[in-house]
Amino acid sequence: MKRIVPVIIIFVMQVFFTACNSRSLKSQYSVLEKQTVFVENSTVVKAARCAQLGVEGTPDCKLLLESLPDIYSRSTGSGTFINHKGKITVLTVEHVCSGSDVPNLIERGEFMVEVKQEIKLKIASGNFVSFGKVIKADKEKDLCLIELDE
Repeated sequence: MKRIVPVIIIFVMQVFFTACNSRSLKSQYSVLEKQTVFVENSTVVKAARCAQLGVEGTPDCKLLLESLPDIYSRSTGSGTFINHKGKITVLTVEHVCSGSDVPNLIERGEFMVEVKQEIKLKIASGNFVSFGKVIKADKEKDLCLIELDE
């Protein structure tokens, strides 16, 4: 009997602490679920301008611009809602916010092509969907702050 009493006490304590912790975990998960967002970056890279031997608008440049395809890329990640300067913003990683690693200017032979990137950031959480723009990004720390469109 002396051996059974400690076992029963340990069992009751374990059941009690497990029950308390599971409720606490559920409430913590609920808060996390409400704060966590899905961030999708859709980037389009386009040839914007062309110059041949320093002259824009040559027939060869026009043909080159018409024949170069747009390049599409998509990256996704997670983030969290935070309050920044009184506004609800999203904190995520910089490598999701940034565009493709494409140079702004490409030179080949006698041609020079200027490249533009169009980045669209979509923010989704539960039934909430919005778009946003980067207000701060730090490549070294891999952090990005996104302001939501109104």
